[in-house]
Amino acid sequence: MGWWQVNADTLAGSRFVVSPLAEAIACLKTLERGTAAHPGERGWLDAHLPAYRERLAGDPVTALLVRAALGRTWNADFLTPTPGGEGEAVFEEEVERIRTWPPGTARADLTVSLGGPLPARLHRSDLPERTAELLAWVWTRTVLPSWPRRRRVLEADVVARTARLGRAGWAGALDGMRSGMRWLGGDRSRSVRTPIRRGRSPGRG
Repeated sequence: MGWWQVNADTLAGSRFVVSPLAEAIACLKTLERGTAAHPGERGWLDAHLPAYRERLAGDPVTALLVRAALGRTWNADFLTPTPGGEGEAVFEEEVERIRTWPPGTARADLTVSLGGPLPARLHRSDLPERTAELLAWVWTRTVLPSWPRRRRVLEADVVARTARLGRAGWAGALDGMRSGMRWLGGDRSRSVRTPIRRGRSPGRG
């Protein structure tokens, strides 16, 4: 569990955005976790998990990178850039921000998400490129085929939360946005992260 200080300027500039990259990252987390939250997700995992594990089994550096980036309490910052720009986000433009992230900064971000020193195999300059390539694979193979339906669901959620914002303000809109998320007052927001359960990891045979 952690809490974040959100000042008035940050809150005033906040908005709801439908992000293809965010959906791909959420799907990456589900694939890495390997467990379903509901029956519909179970069917999705059955369809895509074997190919995901096969891909990482053939690329142990990227498998280690994913486990490091999806830390137990914090995601590496370069994995989740803040959506920017006007209008509907485009996946290719969003993922390019990860691809061009400075390698040194990416390694520093990973030490934070790991909560300790970076493994020797991750002392390299192609980590942003590897991350972008894996996310492009997840997007193309597991998200894009159902993106129109997913987008409709996300857009409906934005409409509902915008209505709640009008009724209860930002505190009401933020409460319950995800499991354990609450507005605490005093410029503080709390979020409880569900950790990824580390079972048999890809590439270990």
